[in-house]
Amino acid sequence: MLVEHLKLLESEYIFDDPEEIKRFLASNEDLIEILSSAANRIRRIFGDAPLHLELHRDLENGGEELFVVIKTNHPAEKAVELETELFEDWFAKVLDRVGGRLNFTEEPL
Repeated sequence: MLVEHLKLLESEYIFDDPEEIKRFLASNEDLIEILSSAANRIRRIFGDAPLHLELHRDLENGGEELFVVIKTNHPAEKAVELETELFEDWFAKVLDRVGGRLNFTEEPL
């Protein structure tokens, strides 16, 4: 079941380090559903932007955080506006559930 869910995520997101991201998601399975539903919301706001998953490590405390990186060609001002909209539409609603394990950002293409 986990393998099937991960394959679905791989159809929505580009895994920047596939093995590490799969390991992280296997330990944080509740994030899979959140990421699955997020892809459509992100695209509704940002358009057909490539979505990357990147695992960031905090070397000081050993913590890990998965980032959804939205690659967009919007001008900086518009991108910030869209990030705010995405935060209000999606991320603010899951923030309590993801507790420092998931975040998102936008980067220029």
